[in-house]
Amino acid sequence: MDKEINGHLYIANDNLKRIADALEEILRLVKQDQEKMQRYKEETTEKWDSEADKSEVYIETLNGPELRDDGKNYK
Repeated sequence: MDKEINGHLYIANDNLKRIADALEEILRLVKQDQEKMQRYKEETTEKWDSEADKSEVYIETLNGPELRDDGKNYK
């Protein structure tokens, strides 16, 4: 009886170890993906900002075209 219980405990322990290892790998992959997406976001934001700084944007108003000030306010 004790051998049977020990066998079941060994199998359960082995299965729990496999589950824990799988969860650890999933967390590692998620963290890696989050870091990759953060770098991508920073790079595209920098590129977007640098391109926006170089170009002048005009809007059409009732008084004719006017230069956009800072993206929110208009002259």
